[in-house]
Amino acid sequence: MAVFTKPHPPKTTRGVSRKTRLGSGALQEGVLAGLIGAAMIAVWFLLVDTLQGRPFHTPDMLGRVLFQGASPLAAGPVSFQTVFLFTWIHTFAFMAIGVAAAFLIRLAGRNPNYGFGVLLLLVIVAFEFTAFSLAFAREVIYAITLPFILIGNFLAAGAMAYHFWRCHRGMRVYP
Repeated sequence: MAVFTKPHPPKTTRGVSRKTRLGSGALQEGVLAGLIGAAMIAVWFLLVDTLQGRPFHTPDMLGRVLFQGASPLAAGPVSFQTVFLFTWIHTFAFMAIGVAAAFLIRLAGRNPNYGFGVLLLLVIVAFEFTAFSLAFAREVIYAITLPFILIGNFLAAGAMAYHFWRCHRGMRVYP
């Protein structure tokens, strides 16, 4: 004799199912955040390069360093193929960062005690990126200049944080 029972509803957090809180919504939210951050960096350096009379110089230089092992100080005409390839790699890296941040934010949304740890982790990652760049890509940092990099990263992080804030307005974080 078979006994049929009503399936249990999924466990919820603040009225939203666990699958939704940690599933595809986080992926979409993170990809969008990454696209926003990548766009902020791209627009910032396009503005900086254009004001210096060298539009697309930064992504071209970074692409030549990444793909060809060229010196960041080597001069040459801008290769739009290099700009395009570097921009895609940079965009995918930002999307990966956005997805990781979205999952961490959703984790903190489920347990507010994790919030400060997530924030601290993101600050440490940003610091480590700058320290790693200074240690291993010093010529690139000098070619672009550290203040422009820090301003660009601050703009991107701020835009991504605003996006996450709009998605999680009611979220609480405990220290």
